[in-house]
Amino acid sequence: MPISTPETVFERELFSEKFVPFNATITGTNSHTIWDPTTGTKFRLKGYDIKVAVDTSLDATGSVTLGLWDNSNSALVAAVAILREGAAKGERYSDRADLREGVVSSTANNNLILQGHSTLGAGVIRVAGVVWGEEV
Repeated sequence: MPISTPETVFERELFSEKFVPFNATITGTNSHTIWDPTTGTKFRLKGYDIKVAVDTSLDATGSVTLGLWDNSNSALVAAVAILREGAAKGERYSDRADLREGVVSSTANNNLILQGHSTLGAGVIRVAGVVWGEEV
């Protein structure tokens, strides 16, 4: 009688070699560079843990999506917070993601940028967190 053995499945383990902590103040339409990869390389974003606090109430028309972008407004990599219209001082948002194998930037030398998809008006938000991944 044949003996059967369970099939073994191996999943490639991807380790992160780069951890980038940051603190940023976002106002109006400005952005903040989080990760500036080494010349000639691309970032592979594998995860993030981000906390957002409204410091000055937003007077934007409509909600504002705060996201991680592949270069300035080139391509949205991850939406980390959706701030409601008129978000008041003291409101807090947080997001954490494990992107497993990661998202690779579209072009070498592109930065990972934190930016809103539209203006915050006179609002001010403070953002702190860490992103991780590797340069490829």
